[in-house]
Amino acid sequence: MCRLLAAFPCQPKAFDEEAGRVYYFNRVTGESRWDKPKGLGGTDLELTPRSRTLAPPRPPRYHASDLSNEEAAVRMQACARMFLARLHVVQLIRDRFEKLHDQCFGTTFYFDRVTLASSWTKPRLLRDADISWTPRSHAIVEAQQQAVRPPARTPRVRAADLDQGRAATIVQSAFRMYVARKAVLLLLCARFEKLYDPRTCAAFYFDKETEQTMWHKPKLFRSRDVPMTPRSHAMWAADIEGGHRRILTAEEMTEDQAATFIQTVARRFLAMRRAQEESARLWSKGFEPSSGLFYFFNHRTGESVWETPRLLVAEEMELTPRSTILRHKARVASGETPSEADMRAYRRARKQIPSPRVRAADLTDDAAATVVQCAARQRLARERMREACAARYSKGYDAASGTFFYFNVATGESSWDPPRVIGGDDLELTPRSTITLVKAKQAAGQDVAEEELEQYREARRLVPSPRWRAADLSPDQAAVILQCAVRQWAARRRVREKVRETFSMGFDPDSGCYFYYNVLTGESAWEPPGVLGADELELTPRSAIAFITAKKAAGDALTEAERDQLVQARRALAEPLTEQQAASLIQSVARMVLCRPRVERLLEKVYEKQYDGETEGAFWRNKRLQTTWHLQPPMVFGGYDLMYTPRSHKRQAEVALFGF
Repeated sequence: MCRLLAAFPCQPKAFDEEAGRVYYFNRVTGESRWDKPKGLGGTDLELTPRSRTLAPPRPPRYHASDLSNEEAAVRMQACARMFLARLHVVQLIRDRFEKLHDQCFGTTFYFDRVTLASSWTKPRLLRDADISWTPRSHAIVEAQQQAVRPPARTPRVRAADLDQGRAATIVQSAFRMYVARKAVLLLLCARFEKLYDPRTCAAFYFDKETEQTMWHKPKLFRSRDVPMTPRSHAMWAADIEGGHRRILTAEEMTEDQAATFIQTVARRFLAMRRAQEESARLWSKGFEPSSGLFYFFNHRTGESVWETPRLLVAEEMELTPRSTILRHKARVASGETPSEADMRAYRRARKQIPSPRVRAADLTDDAAATVVQCAARQRLARERMREACAARYSKGYDAASGTFFYFNVATGESSWDPPRVIGGDDLELTPRSTITLVKAKQAAGQDVAEEELEQYREARRLVPSPRWRAADLSPDQAAVILQCAVRQWAARRRVREKVRETFSMGFDPDSGCYFYYNVLTGESAWEPPGVLGADELELTPRSAIAFITAKKAAGDALTEAERDQLVQARRALAEPLTEQQAASLIQSVARMVLCRPRVERLLEKVYEKQYDGETEGAFWRNKRLQTTWHLQPPMVFGGYDLMYTPRSHKRQAEVALFGF
């Protein structure tokens, strides 16, 4: 965008007071035009400082006093959805891209995990946001910054090495340069004026010869500057009180200005509180007994720092139980008397940390390594199992019986007993069940705890009010809504079919968890693709056999469907084959594997895949015969498919994200 705007330096954007419109003036040809130059596209130029003071303020699209409660709620919900959608898009891009450092060129580049492509420029959809460095790249950049030190500047000449004639020449040259700079500064002060814009509360510079204005100071001034004109200085002084910008008082504000100010402060407060909560979940506070200092540990990157992270208040963070015990012991060893609050925290920490089954002093290095590895595997497996259980089950409340139930979103079954894999933990209530539980307690006259009330308020915020009701709709409106719902359902089904073609579901017998393998990128993940929703993929034959074998080893009985699945999986493997049949099958597969890349390279030379904006689908074009195929690729492709051309990929991404 900056390059595009730099291509129009001779076409400033100004405001005409008589017509009340904005126009564009070409200084080269001397022509003026009302319409924007076509070369700008979706971008636009900024108004000159003088035109910005003359142009009337942009009227708001609507006023709060003109809206009903329902219209205001719809506007606020739309803004909230847009904000959440932007956050979701930024998170998707952060999950897809990596920010790395190139040691050869000393620059930053972005790596796309899906297409395996690298780019020097930041993805456009990030806008002002950015991706954090990978741990390795962050360490490399910090090491380079610490290693780079400005070299000591040595003098060009020394007085002891000069004779009188050469020293006089250098002094005269320096004096002439000083006089020349002073003359240039006087010329610049006579040519430029420094003015003040009260609307933006910023100064700008006006060139008397070319009649151009600019926000930045001319470079020839260097550290010097032009004094403001008397009128501009008076306006600037009126906006300054005690060296600070004057803020309007409540009596000086209109209702719209006061509402805007209150909303801005509220948004900043909520954003700060959310950022502090996220930072508090990300960091934990510990104590280092040898130095007697506190440190902060980042659970995501595994790094420890002595300084308090931004947005956090060190005094408000609680120490971890182990650090609480270490701090108490250090105080007792130094002769300090702990307070009653410190003693309560110490006793609470002792209860949270159980006595060890083994001690490090009694173990060898190999035994200690084995214990640590087993504990790490158990912790990871337990976390994955709980995450998988939380994704598969939801906890609800039955108002008729007054008890909780657990709903399996995959099978559609409900049970009064919690899943066994949860152990001592429990799932969170769904927002609707939280609302039902609190209302039932209030109706029965029971006391509602403050924590439950907070959960109730959060649930009320998460459960949206219906956008419309069937009784308020005409037949045409109801038909349009039903058609939109059907189209969404059909689009989701097509997307899930595409996901089933891209991903395969496997079973890891070591951890006892399912994983999902992307056949295009070769990546594996424990979490299922988000677009699948409540659907599930079928296990591969080997994974089905591994799952049923693990279930038999655990002593669990097999269902009839699992027995059929085991028979079908064994048919797909090499168990019934003889050695010669297996050798022939392996040779055929090897030839196919060697031949497939060659065929794919030939197809990429002959065909290209493009995006059709009218049908919102792909089509394939033969570059030699100039023929096209719609809806599905040519039969010669088989299960292989091409990637979109760069232009088509960009268009398809815009349609997928913005819908146009």
